[in-house]
Amino acid sequence: MNDPADRNERVMALAEEVLQVPPSERDSFLQSACQNDPELYQEISEVVAWEERMSGFLSRPLIELIDFDPPEKPFEPGQTVSERFEILRRVGEGGMGVVYEAFDTKREQRIAIKSAKPGFGRLLSPELKGALRVRHPNVCLVNEIHTAETEFGGLDFLTMEFLDGETLASRLAREKLDEAEALAIARQLCAGAAEAHRSGVLHRDLKPGNVILCRNRDGSTRAVITDFGLSTDGAAAGEAEGGTLGYMAPEVRRGDKASQASDVFSLGVVLYEMITGQEPFPAVTRENGTVHHPTAPRKLVKNLPRRWDAAILPCLRPEPEERCSAEQILHALDRKPLYRRLALAVTTTMALAALATPGIIDLLTPPPIRLAVLPVVSPGDLDQTDQRILEDVAGRVRSMQAGKATISVISPSKLLGKGLVMPQETKKVLGATHALQLKLYPEGDGVNAEGTIIDLSTMAHVRDYSGHFAKADLADLRTGLTGFIGWALHVHRTVQPETVATAATTAYKTGREYLDRQPHDFMNAAREFEDATRLDPHLPLPAAGLAEARTREFQTTKNEQAKTEAQLWLAKAEALNADSPTVRMASGLLHQIRGDFPKAIDDYQRVEEIDSGNVEAMLGAGFAYESQGVLDKAVKSYDLAISKDPSNYRPYEYLGAFYYYRGRYAEAEGPYRKALELAPDRVDTYGTLAAVYTAEFKYAEAEKMYKALLQQKESALTLNNLGVNLSFQGRPQEAIDYYQRAVAMSPGRAIYWINLGDAQRRVKSLVDARSSYQHGLPLVQAALAANAGDASARAYLGYLQARLGFRGASRLEIAGAMNAPARDDQVVRCAVETYEALGDRELALAAVAMATPQTRALMNHHPDLAGLQQDSRFKRLIAHIQ
Repeated sequence: MNDPADRNERVMALAEEVLQVPPSERDSFLQSACQNDPELYQEISEVVAWEERMSGFLSRPLIELIDFDPPEKPFEPGQTVSERFEILRRVGEGGMGVVYEAFDTKREQRIAIKSAKPGFGRLLSPELKGALRVRHPNVCLVNEIHTAETEFGGLDFLTMEFLDGETLASRLAREKLDEAEALAIARQLCAGAAEAHRSGVLHRDLKPGNVILCRNRDGSTRAVITDFGLSTDGAAAGEAEGGTLGYMAPEVRRGDKASQASDVFSLGVVLYEMITGQEPFPAVTRENGTVHHPTAPRKLVKNLPRRWDAAILPCLRPEPEERCSAEQILHALDRKPLYRRLALAVTTTMALAALATPGIIDLLTPPPIRLAVLPVVSPGDLDQTDQRILEDVAGRVRSMQAGKATISVISPSKLLGKGLVMPQETKKVLGATHALQLKLYPEGDGVNAEGTIIDLSTMAHVRDYSGHFAKADLADLRTGLTGFIGWALHVHRTVQPETVATAATTAYKTGREYLDRQPHDFMNAAREFEDATRLDPHLPLPAAGLAEARTREFQTTKNEQAKTEAQLWLAKAEALNADSPTVRMASGLLHQIRGDFPKAIDDYQRVEEIDSGNVEAMLGAGFAYESQGVLDKAVKSYDLAISKDPSNYRPYEYLGAFYYYRGRYAEAEGPYRKALELAPDRVDTYGTLAAVYTAEFKYAEAEKMYKALLQQKESALTLNNLGVNLSFQGRPQEAIDYYQRAVAMSPGRAIYWINLGDAQRRVKSLVDARSSYQHGLPLVQAALAANAGDASARAYLGYLQARLGFRGASRLEIAGAMNAPARDDQVVRCAVETYEALGDRELALAAVAMATPQTRALMNHHPDLAGLQQDSRFKRLIAHIQ
């Protein structure tokens, strides 16, 4: 076997076979398979040993398993890219990316360019769009994503700020940091990580090599975290998918998805090394995948302040849910030593001893947040008005809080009395933790308002505010700013009834009725909400309704104009009251449809904070967790919704769908039956339950249900699902009729076209099949353009490309789908079908191994997997299940 690629395939195939054999029998099996080839035996033994240490890491069909041999250098020094960027030199590279120093001739400044290598241009992380939004001095600034046309086709590259300095890894290797410098760097790293996490961006490979130490003009150190949102584009040699082994959280080592908690674990390891000069966990501990409690830093470093233990040790807890956040680490590092408060403690001890009941102590404990409402920056003719507005806002925030206050407010008049106008001054003089800055300036016939809340410990923007108001409507600014503060700082308050003006009531209620229909009648809803906004321009509900209607239109049609209008109406609603539960629900839906799941979760959680019984918020949060692959939290959200409203059918439908899409068909049956018990007229739920029966091989029962449903009401979903049922029974010609009726009713659903094409191919109508696949292709491409994290759309795209002959593109897309956080068993099944269509049996088998037992059994009946079903390795997987 002279071809290295062929030999690599042989090694991986045999390694996969060995891993299916019981451990006690593996060596004898391998010796038998590698007779007369000791080198092959050694290679496979090393792969198997590594796989056993990594607990299944190599069984995932990662992009490394695909055979590409592209040139390694997409650009060369001296080259001008996109008629703007002059390449100066190559400064480094990773598994799929190369970094260059370049000169931006338009901005006339030195920059860094990170480019995908040829062949990997579509694999830059979907989180990059989030990384573009992170603006913080301790996070490397990513300016823009570009695409250059090269001889290898379109190639993605990023422009970033150029960081002139050394890595933290180099610095630690050269000399030990003293405590003061370590504290300064640690604070900056925590501040940068906290800001990125607030923006929903993960790092996934935080380590000293990804921290650059630069010098500010005053000589102080600026610590900058690089590659936020980039680290999923490929790990360097010696690193695993979820990061570098020594810094990798235990759950990621076990194969779970990365999360903010896994970033925090890595950050804790970095801080531990900085202050102690050694690793918290020995290499042997890392290799066997376990994490024990490390030695406390104060036991290793003499006279080390207690705050280091308080900051680091919670990061390194084995269970992710027990770890702190990056922001909490920062607060622990900022904690003042006890001796500074000793004098105050002595003078108040006797008084506290007399009053020390829990309730009174709570009253004496100051709120954790002190908000300084800074005087407004505005022209003279607005000056008096704006000061009255902010004084009123300060009073409203104080009075809106329920229970023990969580925020105290320093009014602008108090700040002016002390001559304080800058955020940093309020922190030093009055102990403020946050500041509200507001600018007002005339524009057209009204006033533009731009505000921000600043976290004074990091100087990061917590939230930004903007709105345009007619001069006669500046009272709306009071409500808008109050809601903005409540939302940004999570002010504890109770839910209040939300209303619209009497004149707008009928239009608003009618719009809601249209929007609550199944399917959503977003066009009629939008017309009613437009009337409501005209009749009541001062309250947020009509604008939020329009944002939701346009979001539903975008979800259905993928019309970019609808998405743009949804964003504009949401901005209008937020300017009026961002802390309205209705507004946050509309925002959560828009973020969810766009694939920005961390922001959607933030929206839904705020609704739950205000209204603890809001079932729709729980379902939204559950679906967002599910889409990120955080499955335990998804199930908890669905279970909570059921406990809050056990007579509501919707939580049962969500839970049933959760189990169905993960190949747990028996578990899906119960929730679907309960949903139908509560809502017996739910036709689509009957249809989905019948789909469960098909997956459980109860073909006759499912077919009977589908045909009964079609007699009541014909729907595209029922027609499609009946076609699937008939296909699994070996009746493709009958299935074609139902698929054709489905696409006629709902031509915008790609899966219906895919199923039709498959059935046409099975009866040898190849021209018709190709036409159906071509109809589906732009639909999945549009879905991916709308949400780059849609694993199902990416899997469908890979499948269609395979059927249409685009083999290389198909491999890239299906690998991307398999590595997506939202991967479920439907994606895995699609990957198996795709690899079989491509003739990649080894990768098909690797994907089979990732499916649930029920889905593997379903594959054993799939009409397109007959060849796979005869493979002895597949048979062993099935036999193992049985």
